[in-house]
Amino acid sequence: MLKKADSLNSQDLEKQLATSLEVLYPVLNSLQIHKYVELENKSINKFILTKEGQQYAEKGMPEFVLWSIATKEGKPRADLEKEMGPVYKVAFANAMKKKVVAIKDDRVTRTVEELQDTDQAKLLTVLEGKGETLTK
Repeated sequence: MLKKADSLNSQDLEKQLATSLEVLYPVLNSLQIHKYVELENKSINKFILTKEGQQYAEKGMPEFVLWSIATKEGKPRADLEKEMGPVYKVAFANAMKKKVVAIKDDRVTRTVEELQDTDQAKLLTVLEGKGETLTK
């Protein structure tokens, strides 16, 4: 399977051999003791989204959704609460913090013409299995 000087990480070997790491590690350690292989410990960062993170990746961040359904003229706060459900409070707080919406006469209005959902883009990167690129 491997030639001299080739390398393979244990997760790939686990998949190729259709076994578990619990079975694989003792075998690898035995091979290392007999000097058939050299083992090197490396840590791998892997990002996994929670259910909430998956929802935001698919639908957008709550504050962006709020901004999207609010208009420049404004929508009544009660209508937005009803439309967004329980996530409204988080959306409103974050949108206010980012200064992308304002409240006037109990109506939520947009304060910016355009808004990019960069957090959703990052979540989609993680969902695609490329989360490690975000730390570089």
